[in-house]
Amino acid sequence: GLPLFTPKGSILRRLVEEYMFNLLAEKGYDHVWTPHIARKELFEISGHLEKFKEDMFPVMKAKGRDYILKAMNCPHHIQIFARKPISYREMPQRYAETSTVYRSEQSGELGGLTRVLSISIDDAHVFCREDQVKDEFKKAIEMNVQMLRDFGFEKYWIRLSLRDTKNKTKYLGDDLVWEKMQNEMRGILEESNTPFKEADGEAAFYGPKMDLMAI
Repeated sequence: GLPLFTPKGSILRRLVEEYMFNLLAEKGYDHVWTPHIARKELFEISGHLEKFKEDMFPVMKAKGRDYILKAMNCPHHIQIFARKPISYREMPQRYAETSTVYRSEQSGELGGLTRVLSISIDDAHVFCREDQVKDEFKKAIEMNVQMLRDFGFEKYWIRLSLRDTKNKTKYLGDDLVWEKMQNEMRGILEESNTPFKEADGEAAFYGPKMDLMAI
């Protein structure tokens, strides 16, 4: 679960990273960089430590402070967004990062380069006004379709990951927001004729997801 890249493998990795960097820059994303560890408090504030603790590595203590290996970039990108006042006229703010994160997977779950402890991801977060959400989702879908075609994937579908209504304690937020966003995401997929299947209980703890599945 801790892959090493040979010289040839490293070249392939760099080419893929360059492709994604250029594609995201072309689509209006600004690239950022965040460290591999963070203070424990950052993940407590974001809610990740409460909801995602089993898949994160344990706390490390150094000089009286508690640190955790980064399992996701979300809290870091939120910090960048919150660094200064941003006008509604400056929205959306789009941040992208090719980053390595670390997740404590079970040994039986590991497999090749698809399920590892040290995961290199092309990650992005968009901070936008509510009236911009629909357009941003559409643009993201179009960008992903372009990426798949450029890499030779002709068939794809979206798994619309929804909240488990029988176990709402797993999630943050209220019913009204969840229903609104799930219906809006469903509508976007239907309007764009994007093939999709719904998956109850597969949402992130903070919101529904569109998971791109390549065939």
